[in-house]
Formats: sequence, structure tokens, C-alpha cells
Amino acid sequence: GVSYGKHEIVDRKLHVRILADLYKHNPIHENGGSWSNRFGITALGAALNDPVSFFYYFAFPKECTITPIKKIKKGLEGTVLLEGTCPETGYFTAMMTDASTTNKIPKFDSATKKIKDLPDLTKTHFMGLNVENENQWTVIDQYVKPALGRSHSKLFQNMLASGVKEDLSGHPPRLISTLPNTIEENSNVFIFQRVVMPPFFIDVSFLSHKSFIEDNRRKKLPKKKMKEALESISLQKLTTILEIKEREFDEQFNQAFNINERISEVDIKDVSNGELVKFAKAGFSNMLGGMGYFH
Repeated sequence: GVSYGKHEIVDRKLHVRILADLYKHNPIHENGGSWSNRFGITALGAALNDPVSFFYYFAFPKECTITPIKKIKKGLEGTVLLEGTCPETGYFTAMMTDASTTNKIPKFDSATKKIKDLPDLTKTHFMGLNVENENQWTVIDQYVKPALGRSHSKLFQNMLASGVKEDLSGHPPRLISTLPNTIEENSNVFIFQRVVMPPFFIDVSFLSHKSFIEDNRRKKLPKKKMKEALESISLQKLTTILEIKEREFDEQFNQAFNINERISEVDIKDVSNGELVKFAKAGFSNMLGGMGYFH
């Protein structure tokens, strides 16, 4: 819908299921309003013992002015905030934060810890780039992948220099590549990386200050109001909103297509009604997505 969406990806190569929920606050606002993403990554089948790198990037037009984030060699700690202003949207605050207190961080075993300059996996790693507007969609291939390659090469050389050939389980040490924690001057593209163990949940929010300001004479929220606005579209408040939105969609979907009655007329062996409803929703989503893409 206009203010809510849900996307599921089953990645059998990585053995994970990715659920991405979208909520848009005040979607009819002239500046597009504010929005939040809830990402949940869970293991398929047996518990996954391998870490997963989660990447998210913000790309802003060159005309925007972004408040520089403090460069910290080992990465950013806790909730990540990115602030700035753009000609079309005005002042904004972007946020990335853990959505669950049970998120787990991978740990290196005692053998791997002997390798020099291992990344601090408790931190958010980042990269700021100055990229022309027309090239922003190529940042993953042109910048991120080469940066991760350099990180892996450095770790591999450090592993050889340390003399560590295997971890405590007898396997080669787990080398986790991370972004370099660097910011170019006048950066307008920011990539953030978290390394975690499934299951984990992360909220990414974009707060348009104008969509929360009732007095048109004001352009920017005070710090306290900004915090309250972010809390209203993330974490526990977002959990409640998403539950309500999903129920509303299910009711509207059933009313529009009378799906439960139609399914009762179909007898497909070894397929539950729940699976058929899920299939119908996927078909509906693909139809709308195709119409929107080709229109």
C-alpha cells in the first residue's frame, strides 16, 4: 500500500531468510514524509553458525549538505545517526539501530585472535564517498567490493605473518572483511556494515523534519523533538505499527478477493490454506510490481 509494504527473500545459498518491512509516515506530505525499514534475517533450517554482513547505504544528490560524521578508525558504536539538508526535503535525520536486544555479535576464537588488526565486530563499519549523481547506483561494484577485497587481502597477509594456519576446529581462520571506516571530503553516499549472527533485526529510519513540524515557520526539529519523532517510527513503536498494518492488509486482501472462500473450493494435495494465501499474495505483489515497472 501507500504506507506499508513487506518483502521476503529466501537466499538458499546463504541459508537465510530476509524479511524487509516498510512503513511510511505521512506519505502524502509534499516532501514524501518519513519512513522506516525493519530488516530481519533468520537462518533456514538448522541454526546458522556463520556470521552475516548486513550493508545499507544512503545516496544523496550532490546538492545536499551532509553533516560530517566523526571518523573513528575501529568503527561507530551504538546507534548511527546521519544528518543533513536537501533542497527538496529540507532537514533530515537518518538512523540505523538494533531492533532487538537479542542480536548477537560473532566472536573470534583464541587462535584467530592472534592475527593482527582484526576488525572490531561490535562496531558499525562505514565508508563515505563523493559520487556523481548518475554513478550512485554503481557504488557496490565500483567501491564497496574493491574495498572489501583490500580488507580481505590485508587480513590474509596478517594471518600468514602471524603463523596461524587453522582455528581451534582445525579449519582455516575465519577472515571477515569490513569497510575501511573512511570518509571522503564532501561525501554524499554513505555505506554502513554490521556483522552479526542470525537471527538479528535492524531498523533503518529516515526522518524528514518537515513531516513532523506543524509550524511552517520552523525548518528543523529541536534535538528533543527529533529524538521523539525517531522513536515514534522505530523500535517498539514500529513493531506495533507493522503488526497493525499487516492485519489491515490481510483484511483488505480477503475482502477484495474473497480469498478464503476461493481457497476452500480448491483441493490441492499436500498444500495448506496458509501456503495458498501466501502464494496468492505473492502473485498479487508481482502483478502490481510488473505494472509499476512497465507503466
